[in-house]
Amino acid sequence: MSTQAFVKSIRFNCFSVIAFIAVSINAFADGGDWESQYSEDGLEVFTRAVEGAQVKAFKVQTVFDAPLQSVIAVIGDTENYPNWFHLCESYTFVEAPAAAGAYTSYYIVSAPWPLKDRDVYVKNRISQDAETYTVTIKSSGAADFAPVKKGYTRVPDVSAYWTFKPVDRNKTYVEFMGHGYPGGIIPVWIANMVVTDVPKKTFQNLRKVLTESRYDIANVSQKEPAFPNLKFPDSRVSLK
Repeated sequence: MSTQAFVKSIRFNCFSVIAFIAVSINAFADGGDWESQYSEDGLEVFTRAVEGAQVKAFKVQTVFDAPLQSVIAVIGDTENYPNWFHLCESYTFVEAPAAAGAYTSYYIVSAPWPLKDRDVYVKNRISQDAETYTVTIKSSGAADFAPVKKGYTRVPDVSAYWTFKPVDRNKTYVEFMGHGYPGGIIPVWIANMVVTDVPKKTFQNLRKVLTESRYDIANVSQKEPAFPNLKFPDSRVSLK
């Protein structure tokens, strides 16, 4: 590989690490129209311009062939995050979900050599609509939660917004929105390409993980839930 090609590769991968984890809630507010960038097998990825930023915001959405309880079980299964959360090396609950729905998580994102891996502390709040059973998770960075560990670069700011809505008792609509500020010298066209690619891979991985037997309702129901205050529809409940 030539030196020029190597540098381009590093820049590309560096952004792929940062773009997915450095997001801004402000970019999720009503703005311009979402433009479709990918649509296949029921998975859709959109982008749209953000005022004052060259890199676009993204939204990824799909309906998974899995009940809400199974999808939430994946979100609470921290040890399995590296198998679906693209670029995630490890994920843990530093403070477990409390009765108020608040919890703190810590995760490490892989970066290509010679860059340092990134680590992230995040404050999360999970809530649920009592009528529709829709679950939302809002996250914001907690960069000062603990000292930076040797060998890692701390991500200073991170926000995210997840939505999990049961379509019926066997299908769940999932949506994730984000906006990245990569920093450094990154060509805008490469940055906007990665904004589409990274969330797409994460949702493709999540679809595969949801077919694992550990997330069958029968198995999930027998385990202590990570988010004990959530309710899930059963045959006696009419979804709205």
